[in-house]
Amino acid sequence: MIEKFKKMLFSENGMRIVNVLFFLSLCLRSRIVVICTFSIWTAFLLYSRKRTESGMMKIFYLLLIILALVVVAANLYSFIH
Repeated sequence: MIEKFKKMLFSENGMRIVNVLFFLSLCLRSRIVVICTFSIWTAFLLYSRKRTESGMMKIFYLLLIILALVVVAANLYSFIH
């Protein structure tokens, strides 16, 4: 099941999946949905960073990964407390 999800996420429809999750996180306003969305986006960004050749894009992806991890950490912290 995880392999099937990975294959679907890293296909050409992967960004559509991430966009739908962002839309759901805006509509549902749940910390769990936000954590899931940003975690999946982080995985997508890590995969994209690994596959790109451009140094500038690697830096840009790294900055987006840091942003996503900060959002996940903030939501986890507020979810626990």
